[in-house]
Amino acid sequence: MKTTDFCAYPTDWNEEQSLQPILREMQARGIATEVDRSMSVKSKVGLFIGHQEGNRPALSNCPIVMLHDLGQAHNVWPRFWRKESWGDYDYGLVPNRMWQQMHDNFEDPRRKPRHGLRMLGWPKSDDAYQRIAKSPESIFRFKNGRLSVLYAPSWEFNNQQDQFLQALADLPIYIFIKQQYYEKMGHNKRVEEMADLHRNRWHNVILLDSKTRIFDVLKYTDCIVSDESSTLVEGAMIGCVPVGISDWKIPDTQPPRAPSVPFSCVQQMPMAQLRNFILQLTNESFFEQQVKKTLAFEDYYPPNQGEAASAFAQFLHERIIEQQ
Repeated sequence: MKTTDFCAYPTDWNEEQSLQPILREMQARGIATEVDRSMSVKSKVGLFIGHQEGNRPALSNCPIVMLHDLGQAHNVWPRFWRKESWGDYDYGLVPNRMWQQMHDNFEDPRRKPRHGLRMLGWPKSDDAYQRIAKSPESIFRFKNGRLSVLYAPSWEFNNQQDQFLQALADLPIYIFIKQQYYEKMGHNKRVEEMADLHRNRWHNVILLDSKTRIFDVLKYTDCIVSDESSTLVEGAMIGCVPVGISDWKIPDTQPPRAPSVPFSCVQQMPMAQLRNFILQLTNESFFEQQVKKTLAFEDYYPPNQGEAASAFAQFLHERIIEQQ
């Protein structure tokens, strides 16, 4: 079987999209890249992004693993590596100090990468950070002239979208609806049902395609509301005020469970309190105060802001050279 110099191994559409900034940067440097969702291509250097049970690190001479989700397996934090061992990889790539510290404090070296971690940032956020760099003070002002709120749950369940819109749509705000896209799941049917119910009902509500890249909407967002999604952390990283609704249910267990939100940068509240909080946020002084509060959680923010894809490409290129 032929062995390619470099191969990325996503396990689904979302993971493949997360890899695109890295792959584009490698291709710009003249590095040949291959993508294999079938887990069948052998490589000298392999980048894995799925949950451990879906990966095959033995395919690569130098297997490297990264996260597909800033809140990956957050229901077992801080013992992430007890659930997802990285002991079969040479390196692990993490996005921020929070993940680095969680790794350093984990007690079992057999479940850690053989050559340790590298903290390289979060490539998905590069475009947003580049935009912020041009006008750093813009994160303290409403991005569209008035408050813009993003609804971005990990699950659409029990008519949450309808509850959310009935509570907020009459306020002087813009609302973006960005649902999670899942392959081969009934979730997408529920998303369509909600879209059919709400399409063209309010002039200030914008329903986005569920395949919209999260940072393409976050860069126009002032506040993000979710259940337990790691999009809350991605929003906080660029100054969006993150709100987790504590009494929305997560239907991945029976009976549905409460959200798990071990992110200290996220404000949690029941749905009944959301309208009043959003109304407060429409006051520019209160909004600025909340943004500063969000930005105080520095351990969640990545290095190489605006240049993370370049840092990943450089690191991977060095490993490819070592394998020659």
